[in-house]
Amino acid sequence: MWYRIIPALLLAVSLAAQTGQGTAKSAFDRGSAAYQEKRYDEATAAFETAVRLDPGNVTYHMRLGEMYSFSWAAVNFTAENLRLRARAEAEFRIALGIDPNNKRAVAALSRMKYAQAKELVADGPNKTERDNYFAEAESFARRLIQIDPRDVNSLVLFSTHASWRVGPELMRARERLKMSAGEAGPLNSTLRADLLARYGALIDEGIEDLNKALVINPDLPDALEFLSRLYRSRADLADSVDGYQRDTAMAEAFEVRAAAGKKPTD
Repeated sequence: MWYRIIPALLLAVSLAAQTGQGTAKSAFDRGSAAYQEKRYDEATAAFETAVRLDPGNVTYHMRLGEMYSFSWAAVNFTAENLRLRARAEAEFRIALGIDPNNKRAVAALSRMKYAQAKELVADGPNKTERDNYFAEAESFARRLIQIDPRDVNSLVLFSTHASWRVGPELMRARERLKMSAGEAGPLNSTLRADLLARYGALIDEGIEDLNKALVINPDLPDALEFLSRLYRSRADLADSVDGYQRDTAMAEAFEVRAAAGKKPTD
């Protein structure tokens, strides 16, 4: 008797799973159509249904996370906005748990942590929290490079975070030293030593990654722009006038190259 019942049960379970997946696909398709028609609430509800019916599907989790993220504004601290942010992050992390090499999930988490860092004031009471968000953003960006070392977008993403993290700190340092934006450096105080210890390695890593990106695509605009910014940041932290002038010359060369599409002369 059992030799007949067990196969029947297994067949029923298999059919039920296939039916659930089919229903999930239908819900996902409805969500995609609603999104194209800018009916975002309907799209979100459909993607939620797809995830509930097929929780092992990475694509469904990613689309739902992207819908939550789409509705989330980084500078809005309302309870609903914070809820959306938390749900978006949860979906991206679930997707990453299913597929640890999912580039979209890693990139989404990196950008989310970067946005959270930027919404906090550098010298404010949440400075430690801000630094932690930046560290998470950079960690995810590094992970993205490990997944695909030749993806220029991954290489640029890390360097973008590095540039935006360091640049404002150097501007504040110049203000404290009563140096104008165009005044020649380097910084000449204990501020320089502190900033070099905190950000020197980050700047060098960003420059290295952007140079790798330019080997792949020699005229990549974002790589040229952020190389210029990072070289200017490194110039301010140089230990000599010669070092400042050398890095400033590199920054200017990349600015020219970005504008004219030409490679700077070493």
